Amino acid sequence: NPAPVEDLARHLERFPVVFTVEAHYFSGGIGSLVAEIIAERGLRGRLVRCGVPDVLDGVTGREA
Repeated sequence: NPAPVEDLARHLERFPVVFTVEAHYFSGGIGSLVAEIIAERGLRGRLVRCGVPDVLDGVTGREA
C-alpha cells in the first residue's frame, strides 16, 4: 500500500488489450484495481480478467 496507480495507468495507456490473472477470486484482486483505473481515467482498451469466478458451492477435496 498504496497501489502503484500512476505506474499502472501509464502502462495501461500503451496497450489495446490487458489480461489480468488471479490466483484466487476475481473480486479484490489486481483485475479490480486495473478495472478501476481504466474506468476512472477513461482509458481506451479492453480488460480480460482470468480467475475463479465465484465462491464454490459444496465440499472440495476429500474427507480424511
